[in-house]
Amino acid sequence: MTDLMKQCTDVHGADQTADASDTVAGHPHQVFRDPAGDPVVETYSITGMGHGQPVAPGSGSGSEQCGTAGSYILDVNLCAAYRLGRAWGLG
Repeated sequence: MTDLMKQCTDVHGADQTADASDTVAGHPHQVFRDPAGDPVVETYSITGMGHGQPVAPGSGSGSEQCGTAGSYILDVNLCAAYRLGRAWGLG
């Protein structure tokens, strides 16, 4: 994640110091902005998670709930596909 953040911020002319930091579903989240102030890179650090796709199965049909846990699909209460689509302006 750190190496990808460094590569992508470099491509966009952004520095490697997060412009915003918070938590999402209890996990650290950072936003890196380009010189124009537009968000160009976001990271989510899932503490203790190995290699896998994070999902938030939930008990309903909320927009941030997705998938079911299984091999390499890990229930960490954060849906990576939803967050990625939102960052790309798809939702």
